[in-house]
Amino acid sequence: MPEPGAGVAVVSVSNAGVPRHVANLRHPGSTAALETIHAVTTPEGRSILVVGQYGNQGLSTPPKPMDVYDVSDPDCTKFEHKATFNWPENIHNLTISENGKYVFATMPLQAIDISALWDDDPATGIEYLGNVDAAMEGPVVAPGPYADADDNLPAEVQQAQHPTLTSHEAWPTPDGRTLYLGGVTPAFELFTIVDVGEWLDRDALGNPKGTPRVISQRSGRGHSVRTATIDGVPYVLH
Repeated sequence: MPEPGAGVAVVSVSNAGVPRHVANLRHPGSTAALETIHAVTTPEGRSILVVGQYGNQGLSTPPKPMDVYDVSDPDCTKFEHKATFNWPENIHNLTISENGKYVFATMPLQAIDISALWDDDPATGIEYLGNVDAAMEGPVVAPGPYADADDNLPAEVQQAQHPTLTSHEAWPTPDGRTLYLGGVTPAFELFTIVDVGEWLDRDALGNPKGTPRVISQRSGRGHSVRTATIDGVPYVLH
């Protein structure tokens, strides 16, 4: 259990050289966070923060709570707690798409739609979209140029681990429809680019209109993922 007083500290650094403690966020997800924290400002100017209860797959017990905050206050003194969502499976890293619509959790890779929190309809809320890992095809043995650490393990062991650990962190494109997945575990040291657009889209019954489509995979251990544009050329840092 978190120690008394635990939470996510909010520190103002607007006065250069004189940081000031503003508040501690203490809701179910924010009292036991680690890598499970991310914030974005949407093109419309809405600032969103998500904070979740950190876990490791196989070593923690779901459901895992995650808090959603509106932190758009320009003075950084008001934090509107929009909702607490309980992920049905473990969460390890959290990332929000830049448009503020989707949140992706890892280990396993899952997705939710949080956009309805801002539609002013109390009857709507966060929608759990499902486990991307369970819907995504993946190779039993990683593609080159290097071998995976488990390539020589028995086939039944390989099958059990692929593709249930596709990523340590999922970095979405601004619209959330393409994911860059950074793998870190010895049993799944892959960098993956996957198109989840058709899987995110739902029919009238709420079922995915398609399956996640793996665009590219490459062996090589990483940990986290970020994108960058250098001299006009887009890069992914893994």
